Amino acid sequence: MKKLIKLLTCLMLACVSAFALTACGGDPDDGGNNPPPHTHEYTTVTEYFDGVLERFPKTLKCSCGETSTKTAMEVTTADQLMAISRYINEGDHYCYKIAILNDIDMTGLSWTPIDIEVDDTRKVYEFTGAEGGVKIKNVTSTAYSEGGLFGQVSTKLTVKNITIEDSSFTATNTGAFAGFIDGTNEVKFINCGVNNCTINGSASAGALYGTAHTYDSSDRLVITVTAPVITNNTINGTGYVGGLAGRATSCLSAKPEYSISLTVTDWTFSGNNCYAINSEEQNIAGCVFGLLGNGKIQIPEVGNDILASNSAYLNTVKVEGREYGRTDWTSRDTEGLYMNGIAMLHYDGNGVVNS
Repeated sequence: MKKLIKLLTCLMLACVSAFALTACGGDPDDGGNNPPPHTHEYTTVTEYFDGVLERFPKTLKCSCGETSTKTAMEVTTADQLMAISRYINEGDHYCYKIAILNDIDMTGLSWTPIDIEVDDTRKVYEFTGAEGGVKIKNVTSTAYSEGGLFGQVSTKLTVKNITIEDSSFTATNTGAFAGFIDGTNEVKFINCGVNNCTINGSASAGALYGTAHTYDSSDRLVITVTAPVITNNTINGTGYVGGLAGRATSCLSAKPEYSISLTVTDWTFSGNNCYAINSEEQNIAGCVFGLLGNGKIQIPEVGNDILASNSAYLNTVKVEGREYGRTDWTSRDTEGLYMNGIAMLHYDGNGVVNS
């Protein structure tokens, strides 16, 4: 009997041991000398909201006892991305770091733009795609004041390695990535793209963003765009329409070169068509920008290749050779538009002339 009990005990221990070893998907080892590799099964980070600032636990625990540290809220599905929009817009959850791990197809869903407005300007929102880039496809968003992946952006934001493709956005101020960027903050778009999208904006429309604006001399807005790929988009509006941005800069500062700054480097920019229809304004459609207001702009050189491969139309009439639509400098004899650090255009009180 004792031998039988001992045998049964050994069998039970073996079963328990095997269960523990296979809990993470591994196979039993060969006696302990060569433990097999196994995959840890952590509960996905998006299932947790623990009440702290990032709203997820930084350390997750597998059933085998191993732990893993997460630095961002991970998104792998369209439903999770929709949830992120709800969490942030409701104001109850501040998911400051979002990691999109794979391509996401939003077909059949109605997107609500993420409004990023917090009082603490030290906080930086980060939306980062996996290394090599991810695509967010088939986004549909309508009937908002500020439209895009993000609606109004009034605090620091970094977007990296994300391309928006085959999507449609309609709002007052509209861009695929942002509708309205304002206030004192720094916004970065790094290795981002907009491809084969339709952008409709009644006040301003651009493939990347609709409007950048500051309100007084204390505002300091800096927008940096690194290696964007902007191709084959259709941008429509009755206000300011541009292939890159509708209103690139628009501010009320006494020193515009310090109030708002837009810098674009290493772009791929082709096949974009801009249409300003039934507008009472003049010269508000441009291949690159609709409106250039007070501020400092540095972009890659706009040569004939850019003007030939992108088109702008005012009431169906093609605007020939214009990278900009209109300038809006006020009450000054000369203000600079800077391309590659050189003042190429200025306002002489009557119109834009080459300098």
